[in-house]
Amino acid sequence: MKEKIAIVYFSHTGNTKQAAKKLQREVGGDLIEIRKRRPYRSSQRMMVIRAILDRLSGSLPALSEIPHIKDYDKVYLGFPIWCGRCPQIIISFAKLSDLYTGTIIPFYTSGGSLAGNSQAKLQRIYKHACVEEPINMNKKTQ
Repeated sequence: MKEKIAIVYFSHTGNTKQAAKKLQREVGGDLIEIRKRRPYRSSQRMMVIRAILDRLSGSLPALSEIPHIKDYDKVYLGFPIWCGRCPQIIISFAKLSDLYTGTIIPFYTSGGSLAGNSQAKLQRIYKHACVEEPINMNKKTQ
């Protein structure tokens, strides 16, 4: 039986979207975008300020739709690294899909930061899933 794969991602500038498409060409699967109900401002400076405020306050952004992942064996979960961490919108998604029991493979893009504590944070939320070590997509595209 063929493994059912989803590539779920959040992208603000388009870098993570391109990484997700590249990953889809490599592993196959369904491409699913996570979208914020009220999108971040396009200005990089304003987006960084909003991301920091969300993180400091513990605010979890509302999603425009909730992607369902329960029927997938393996989920690649993509995001940009903002200020050394995964964005709060990824935590919103994870908390809405925390009963998932398959394999989560985080992948990320960044301007130079590593994944930080993203794997441990996701494993705490996905208690019944196996969260693998994050893939640095910047290194995969070089």
